[in-house]
Amino acid sequence: MFKVILPALLAMLLTAFGFGQGLVNEDSYSISKALIHGLPRKDDQGLDWDAFYSGPDVVLKLFFIDGTQVAESPVVKDWDFRSDILEVKLPLTPLRSDGSKYLIRIYDRDVSSDDLMDESDVFACDVPPGATILRVHLTKGGNVDLPLVNGGPE
Repeated sequence: MFKVILPALLAMLLTAFGFGQGLVNEDSYSISKALIHGLPRKDDQGLDWDAFYSGPDVVLKLFFIDGTQVAESPVVKDWDFRSDILEVKLPLTPLRSDGSKYLIRIYDRDVSSDDLMDESDVFACDVPPGATILRVHLTKGGNVDLPLVNGGPE
């Protein structure tokens, strides 16, 4: 009984005395993964992404339009294109709803340099109330779905 009542009572007391306010903005969103659809199977020269027919080592990076990196996924090694959708994890990342502009770039990570597989057009976090996914279109015809977590950090 106390395990249920004490946390609720503590939350009420903290709120009553002005603590805990402003920690969560219910109109903001965060992301923690991305679902990538329709990545090109070959590079711009029509060649496989990596030697010996191995799949690309995919990494997704999220940037502000000024080039500042916001988030980066872990590398998905030797992705084999068996599914048209590739899910990548991201650190919990708040999206600004203040008109900030973003850009997504998806790379094939290589030893010497990373090859750009695809990228988005510039987008803002204009999310209608109740939305659960922000869809971002890629320049080569695919898209990235960003499932939204409501109430991200302020």
